[in-house]
Amino acid sequence: MTGIQLSTYLTSINKPHRVTILESTNTPLKKVLISGGGRCNLLPDTRLPTQTLLLGYPLTRGRKELISPLSPSSGVTPTDVLSWFNVNGVDTKIEVDGRTFPVTDDSKTVRDALERARSRLGVNLELGVGVAGVKLSDEEPGSQRYVVHGTCKGRVGMSSEGTGKSPFSMEADCVVLATGSNR
Repeated sequence: MTGIQLSTYLTSINKPHRVTILESTNTPLKKVLISGGGRCNLLPDTRLPTQTLLLGYPLTRGRKELISPLSPSSGVTPTDVLSWFNVNGVDTKIEVDGRTFPVTDDSKTVRDALERARSRLGVNLELGVGVAGVKLSDEEPGSQRYVVHGTCKGRVGMSSEGTGKSPFSMEADCVVLATGSNR
């Protein structure tokens, strides 16, 4: 699940909160565009049992990392993810080897669906923002507010364009880190 997809999911179940994505690059969803050779391998065949799905991934290519997200206790199952894409305009097909792709065989279909959902739900996207750290706020002892700090081009909440990097910090009720990779 991408950070953008997760943000739209969180926004749809928790509407009163404002959600902001802090994206370190200037080109969001770049990995989506190159996944599956430009076709975007969405996920494995959701009809198969989890243990069977895991056998399709070598130990060195993510099998261990997939155990938790594929478990029913994760809160969002692969079937939920597939349903999200279908509801958001991405018709899918399952290939003989068990991989799921958009019927268009074009990763732009997936990127566009993610961007439409983000825009429709009012999720703010700040580009060129590098998060350096997250800590509990000391301003309100006992509260569960967080301070996120790092660097950005421009200022968060305004245009992210500009030259050079400036320090920033912002407070949040909740922080979710979607790092794009574990390496």
